[in-house]
Amino acid sequence: MVVCLRNADADLLGELTWREDHVVVSAVAGLPLARLRELVAPASAVARACPMPAVATRSSRTPVHPPLAPVTALFDRLGGTMPIEDGDQFESIFTAMGTVAPFFEYLRILSDFLVGHGLAPADARQIVAATFTGLLDPLTREESPDFAELVREYAPSGGGNEQLTDLMRAAGVFDGMAQAVEEVHRRLSGAGS
Repeated sequence: MVVCLRNADADLLGELTWREDHVVVSAVAGLPLARLRELVAPASAVARACPMPAVATRSSRTPVHPPLAPVTALFDRLGGTMPIEDGDQFESIFTAMGTVAPFFEYLRILSDFLVGHGLAPADARQIVAATFTGLLDPLTREESPDFAELVREYAPSGGGNEQLTDLMRAAGVFDGMAQAVEEVHRRLSGAGS
């Protein structure tokens, strides 16, 4: 049984009838493993997974904690599994993968900038989307992309990329992002894994 619902609705799981032989995997952010076990008792095979949209194209491994065989078998068919034994590591992955909204906000700012300089909204959205799709696609094929090296590669001396990176660094944008991610992680992992 794969459980996909909002954390605020997780208590509804306790209203369902569960059997001891059920295998339950939760994709609910912030629902601790211990609480999941309580809600689905007497089911004893319980795990958490963090599937992302790339599972639809089988182009991403899904983190699974703990890596129970029936759960890894399911996600192995959907792009692969990243077995995670440690609960804090799993919560950190959930935190990092939960940064999609800020990414889209970043793209919105770029699109709005282009519209503000006269580009039609549809054209602005398309050029921004195509730029980042083109950059991200090769990364999915690399075993271990070096993001620091990519920053250096795409920020040649004296160019706009270097200037924007330096301005954002000076404004504390990247430090603020790092602090925000840590805060979200503290909230999620404070509930337990």
